[in-house]
Amino acid sequence: VNVNLTPLFDCKPQRFQKRLLVTHFALLDPRQAATGALYNLGTHITQRFAQQFKGSPEFPDVIQIAESLTQPNMWAADALSGADLQTKATYLRDTYGQQFALFGYIRDISLFEQVSESDALFSSDEVALRRNFTLQVFVLDTFRQRVIFDESYHSEADWPYDSHYRVDTSNSLFWRSDFGRMVLNTVNAAVSDVSSAIACEPTFARIVNIYNQQYVVDMGASHGITTQDSFQLYKQQSLPVLMAPTKSVMLPVEEGRLSVTHIGDEVSIISNEGIEGALQLFDIVAPIARKSAQ
Repeated sequence: VNVNLTPLFDCKPQRFQKRLLVTHFALLDPRQAATGALYNLGTHITQRFAQQFKGSPEFPDVIQIAESLTQPNMWAADALSGADLQTKATYLRDTYGQQFALFGYIRDISLFEQVSESDALFSSDEVALRRNFTLQVFVLDTFRQRVIFDESYHSEADWPYDSHYRVDTSNSLFWRSDFGRMVLNTVNAAVSDVSSAIACEPTFARIVNIYNQQYVVDMGASHGITTQDSFQLYKQQSLPVLMAPTKSVMLPVEEGRLSVTHIGDEVSIISNEGIEGALQLFDIVAPIARKSAQ
């Protein structure tokens, strides 16, 4: 399995938990699924991603959707920017509320023959039927509207079934086969890389309700917020770039901090300190840990 092993020497992971949206991983070429009838492989891959993230302490808030929001052609490397990306990020943020969105597709599950030459004089060469597995994985920060992770994973394994056999992908026997284990190991490697990449990204939330001068933020105790923490207000602005699409940036508003007055499992209530006129519904804020917790 080819994985990203770049060390994060300068990374200081935050204690605030991340919110992740897992979307459906579709087959780039469904015709490749004919051998073995692996048409629902993408569903199992998506479920595996969601299960692995839900089982990690860094991601207590994981949403899985059955919809595939990626089209392989539009998510080529040269298309991961610009107005379309900003539109997609805004839609995901406003619809699901998760900061990070996991995208991807299964690029290749084709079969091939591997020939091993025999050393014996009168022995025939050994031919093994093997199958590729190539997975493309992206992570989009829906608040900052940019792709923070873009990796391709490839491996291969023996394919032990004949050409007419229909594999039951819901049966554990398939996942214990060489090919099944290789697929799971590839997904696990991607989960590890994504977790490392997201760990050092800044955490953002939104003001989702205003009631009696109380501002409700969609982060709470389950995300690591305490009453000793505070929030920093940000404003999103679009900056023109010469000969390029407009870039969206988030700039901090430095006039004051937003203190946490009450806390629930999923939300916090904050008070403003001198910036009441600047606060609006759906404004973006970032949690700031108390110094003793850093």
